[in-house]
Amino acid sequence: MFDFVAILIDPRDPNEQATLSSLAAHLTGFGATGLETEDGSLALNIWSKTGRGSALGRIDLPDRSGVLLGQIFRTGNPDHSAQIGALDRDEASAMRASRGHSLFSRHWGRYLAFIAGSDGRSVHALRDPTGALPCFHTAVGKARIFFSDLALLLGWPQFSAEIDIDYLALNALAPQFQKSITGIKGVTEVLPGQIQTFSQNGIKSEFGWNPYEFAEGERLLEPGRASDLLREVVVRATRSLASAQSSPLVSVGGLDSSIILACLAGGGESQMLRAVNFSTTTPKGDERRYGQAAAVFAGVDFIHRPLDPAHVDLAEMMRIVPQVNPMPMFDCTSPAGGVYDLAMEVGADSLFYGVGGDNIFFQLPHILSALDYARTGIGTSALPRVIFDAARYGRTTVWKTVGAMIRERLRPSDPFNLVTGLVAPSNRWPYLGDALLDRGPRLDLLHPLLLPDRDVPPGKCAHILSAAFLSIPYYDHWRPQYRIERICPLLSQPVIELCLRIPTWNFTHGGVDRALARHAFRNMLAPEVLHRTSKSTPDDLYEQVLARNLPFLREVLLDGELVRSGVLARGPLEELLRGMAPRAIGPGIPLEFFSWETWAQSIKATNRLSLLS
Repeated sequence: MFDFVAILIDPRDPNEQATLSSLAAHLTGFGATGLETEDGSLALNIWSKTGRGSALGRIDLPDRSGVLLGQIFRTGNPDHSAQIGALDRDEASAMRASRGHSLFSRHWGRYLAFIAGSDGRSVHALRDPTGALPCFHTAVGKARIFFSDLALLLGWPQFSAEIDIDYLALNALAPQFQKSITGIKGVTEVLPGQIQTFSQNGIKSEFGWNPYEFAEGERLLEPGRASDLLREVVVRATRSLASAQSSPLVSVGGLDSSIILACLAGGGESQMLRAVNFSTTTPKGDERRYGQAAAVFAGVDFIHRPLDPAHVDLAEMMRIVPQVNPMPMFDCTSPAGGVYDLAMEVGADSLFYGVGGDNIFFQLPHILSALDYARTGIGTSALPRVIFDAARYGRTTVWKTVGAMIRERLRPSDPFNLVTGLVAPSNRWPYLGDALLDRGPRLDLLHPLLLPDRDVPPGKCAHILSAAFLSIPYYDHWRPQYRIERICPLLSQPVIELCLRIPTWNFTHGGVDRALARHAFRNMLAPEVLHRTSKSTPDDLYEQVLARNLPFLREVLLDGELVRSGVLARGPLEELLRGMAPRAIGPGIPLEFFSWETWAQSIKATNRLSLLS
């Protein structure tokens, strides 16, 4: 893992110098100066730490013109192992002249950068389009603080935290979507793809990367060409991200994770590659057959671990140092499976996941692909195939599909409203209190580029909403002390950009989910994995965890901060914890509320502040 704190000050201001000294004392040492503007009005100091086995680090640009934190590669470089350790003067000059835009177009990776402005009096802060490395931002007086982990600032007298209720309301509706606010008032993010420019005149913001430019640009209409490019780009990105790792451990079971394993196994690297599968005790969550088949086909060692609910200690979660945001969606598979203990046992230096495959390979509900075809009006050559594929995929009739396409062509739908109506969860709303319901979800507080105009086809809108800026926590909420990289290659910039260029109807060829990905990797996957279309679920694990902890959950939730402050409604919550909720609610919802509660209590205890101002 990689941690950092950076502070941007006016070195001529004694108050800002005092803030720098105070932060240095808190962090037990001055960080190295990263850059200083030519007029001497701004200076950046950075503290950073690279954990064991991490490929992320610090790259200083020539002539102290900037600093890059993280891991970068050159776009289109055929050498997949070419992680960049230094940038030359020409590259640095291009970054300065373009306000950082050239970094987005010529490089990719997991990074954030601070670049001295070409005007000699400004500093640009920018973050890679995937947001793989966190970058939070707050102000202390006039000083600007950037940090990766809340734990790095807790205990510093000049920093305090107060929960932002608007974040909780928005998270209840759109937990997986990137927000423009955080769970703590006064703390924001340098958003994925964003460039923030700091000067004595204030802050200006722009975006150097826009997913709609790829979705609306040159489309890959021919399925065969799209399939070949998909395989090439995913293989290259996966091997690039693993090039600095000596012992990757791949969590495998489904199609997407098996693709990651296949990419790594065929790389010819001198790595100790292993595959692990975690399964529940019931068939709904047992993928070991497919995980083992993938490992055997790839020729790597296979490990199986059961998901044990006894290893999920909810009381322990209350003692964990909080992060800036609560857990977006409840997930206790890492403690249940003992993944970090296993990694230490086998000497793994990184964990690779197929997370994001459902999103990027367009495993989305409804007949959105047919609506896109009707909306774009590109001709009739593929029309019969698109209609039959969409009807089969959406589990509806051909006539209903045709009718929906005609309506979409004549009266285009509002893509955002249509898509959020399909994918946004509603099973939290019955349990929310007045403090949240009165506010309602502030959709304007989502990442600005997630709010499309009406000209975007609904399927591609769904594709962007689910795949671009997908909110994946960098640190594990359960085990933040374990400093091992968790890497998701399918959410890398080259893969996202390519997939957004592919029309949605090519992803569901034959009415099969993720059909294009299956075709692209058909020679790299075990037949059992390739032809499987069912999905597993951890719900049985959550049911067992819930049953084991119900008295504790009632005690914590019913008399907790969130009920007292009106975030959660006590009456409906009592019914939920008595097992009287509709079956559609699912066992993960009360556990998710528990994760919100423990996070809120931790923030309050750490800062001795009440939840609501």
